[in-house]
Amino acid sequence: MPASRHTTLLLVRHGGTTAGADHFAGSIDVPLSDDGLAQAAALSRRLAEVRIDAMYSSPLQRAMQTANAIASAHGMTPQPNPDLREIAHGHWEGRSISDVKSCFADEYAASDARGLTTEQIAVVQKHRKDFEAIAKELGLDDVAEARRLAQRVALHLL
Repeated sequence: MPASRHTTLLLVRHGGTTAGADHFAGSIDVPLSDDGLAQAAALSRRLAEVRIDAMYSSPLQRAMQTANAIASAHGMTPQPNPDLREIAHGHWEGRSISDVKSCFADEYAASDARGLTTEQIAVVQKHRKDFEAIAKELGLDDVAEARRLAQRVALHLL
């Protein structure tokens, strides 16, 4: 009987950015803050002994900066994938949460508990499919579990 191959999928969110956690950064291409660079370096050290066979990243600089920090310890280059770009928040981009609540009260009230509009939820569903494709490419056996995981990850791409 052949040995079974076990695949582990590591999902990493980028480090802190210059936009701050209280703003809708979405698809704005903001870099990591000094704290974010330190977070990426710390994660790189933590993962230095972990086997990594492939690495994919959103092409936005904050994601690539984080991925490059990890990849450098492995002699790898992360593969930018535009399908992993963070969700766009439209005219909410760059604004603080309190500003959006004030200036776009009706829109914000109509969004879901995470602040997602109907259009953004459609994008989350698209990202779920992207992660499913990556999971399949990596040989994950439990497609149903990969689908559930991808849904949770896609929601964190905000």
